[in-house]
Amino acid sequence: MIDTHTHIYFEDYYSDIDKTIKNALDSNVLKMIVVGIDYNTSVKCIDLASKYENILYPTVGYHPSDLAVFDINLLEKLLLDNISKVVAIGEIGFDFYHFDYPFEIQKEAFISQIELSIKYDLPLIIHSRDSFDDLIKILKIYKGKIKGVVHCFNLGYAEAMQIIDCGLCLGIGGILTYNNASLTREAISLIDINYILLETDSPFLTPSVHRSLKNEPAYVKYVLEKISQIRNIDINELETILNKNTYRVFSKIKGE
Repeated sequence: MIDTHTHIYFEDYYSDIDKTIKNALDSNVLKMIVVGIDYNTSVKCIDLASKYENILYPTVGYHPSDLAVFDINLLEKLLLDNISKVVAIGEIGFDFYHFDYPFEIQKEAFISQIELSIKYDLPLIIHSRDSFDDLIKILKIYKGKIKGVVHCFNLGYAEAMQIIDCGLCLGIGGILTYNNASLTREAISLIDINYILLETDSPFLTPSVHRSLKNEPAYVKYVLEKISQIRNIDINELETILNKNTYRVFSKIKGE
């Protein structure tokens, strides 16, 4: 399995990153994308990926709630200095739930990072919370030029199809196992399986079976199991399909 979205560098949640990675490997989660949310965490992702080569894969980007010192030039330099390692630009997008920064500031950061991904032919990892309408307007402008994933997808079939129409995949995590996720489960039952990626967003959004605990990459297996149930696909066959999807979207990740 591959966890396409984790933040295991958060020291407040993970006192022993080595153990967290061992737990993942022991659970057959053999590759993980560690996703930056600002400059400093992007550096952490790169450093971790250097330590765990061919297991961890780093991204660089500014989350819409972490724009206090946003600097696209600094981000581009970090990317260029590590161009052989970085597999995506992210986590970027809109967040109107916390709304730490005004719309125009979020929009400017989002668009400049989209442009960066196009310039270097890298996929995007996109965050969207309470912002779908504004998000899809931007994505449609860049249709045909972008690739990547809208992570932590928790909406319905209509929204899923709009995202797919823009050439992007859906990152599916622990939310799929929650009681209030019926619309998302319906969407997953209907869409083309080739547009689904596995993720945890760890340490957040732990699958329901371990809801009281912090999330970790090892728990991505519960998401795989839920998708297998929804689609009525053998779990091993499904794992193969979703791994292929990941290698297609994140082409720098080495597949077997």
